Amino acid sequence: MKRKLSGLRVITFGSHSPVIFTSPEYIELSISPQQEGIRLLYEQCDLWLCCSLSEGFGLTILEVMACRTSSVSTRCGGPGDIIDEGVNGYLCEVGDIDGLTEASYTVLNFSEEKWLCFSNESYQRANAYSWHDAAELFERALLD
Repeated sequence: MKRKLSGLRVITFGSHSPVIFTSPEYIELSISPQQEGIRLLYEQCDLWLCCSLSEGFGLTILEVMACRTSSVSTRCGGPGDIIDEGVNGYLCEVGDIDGLTEASYTVLNFSEEKWLCFSNESYQRANAYSWHDAAELFERALLD
């Protein structure tokens, strides 16, 4: 991907440093950022890449969408309920590295107009959720 996108900058964070990993200089790793700092990381991104094998609800996807960032994710649970394929992001099968790469490349090469459309759709999707709605859906699931 770096060969195709010479200006690529990768921002990532986690609770600890990888044990066996020497990252290239274009990868920025933040270890245990403060909660308010995570939003600042999301806001710097043109794309959020989720390569999980399994996700419950997919809260991270909603958090980045609330920062107007589109996502490319595996079909690993929650993201499939949040991402509208080709509208605010893309979904790929778990383990499909080529699919994730191509979908990411597609988003990162959008025209400014197309990127803004995806960004706005992401933001609208994130704002479509509320605690009240979530509580009602949860209650309904329990009753069913």
